[in-house]
Amino acid sequence: MKGKGCLVNLAVLLAGAFGGVALTAVTGVLLFMPSTSVISSEPSDGNRPGVYVKESTRFFGGTTHEVWLGCVERAHVVELPPGWEPNPAVEYTEAGLDLVFPDGGRISVPEAKYAGDYC
Repeated sequence: MKGKGCLVNLAVLLAGAFGGVALTAVTGVLLFMPSTSVISSEPSDGNRPGVYVKESTRFFGGTTHEVWLGCVERAHVVELPPGWEPNPAVEYTEAGLDLVFPDGGRISVPEAKYAGDYC
């Protein structure tokens, strides 16, 4: 019985290398891709913007929260500082709105940032 030829060995080596690179790339993308979900929403009533709180979780990188003001497709995004609870109350003011958090934090957003995005 004769052994395998050089070309067969080379083809198997290249197939294994390609498969290894492809598997590593797919695994890397899946580990670093965030998983995003809406954890609370207050849709627009036509006169005020919608307020959506989104949570993004990454395998490496932890959990972050954002408040989206306006339409989901074209909202103004406010990133919440780490450690803040992601359940703000919304207070409307003459200048815009305030996101008021249970721990005493407050973020003021001028109306110019989200004006016209009421859907």
